[in-house]
Amino acid sequence: MYISPQLLEKVFVKGSLKNTATGFEFKVKNVVDSGTMGGLKGLSVDGNPIPTSAVTVRSAYGERKAEEITYQNPLPLNYGSEITVHAVSEPLAAGTHQLVLTMVAIEAGRLDLKISMDVA
Repeated sequence: MYISPQLLEKVFVKGSLKNTATGFEFKVKNVVDSGTMGGLKGLSVDGNPIPTSAVTVRSAYGERKAEEITYQNPLPLNYGSEITVHAVSEPLAAGTHQLVLTMVAIEAGRLDLKISMDVA
């Protein structure tokens, strides 16, 4: 299943990138089709990778560490649903940041979600 890069850019919820007490987070909304996340393989900010061990995902199904999302233990992503991706790290500086979220959708394979977003 092919998903255009232009459509993938729309999955990031505008204005959702913000610093937290332990790092930063942002939201992703499934605007493509119902599917299943079979893995969260990477997150980088401005070209700097964030270890997957420092990333958690919150959804309607609860909170899970990125490393716990696998083909054997997938995360349903219903059409219209949102997830919050949280990274334990240093806070982000004010301004625009380049985010790349790499995930595996069981139905579509590897997806590299890329966006430029300002810290709210």
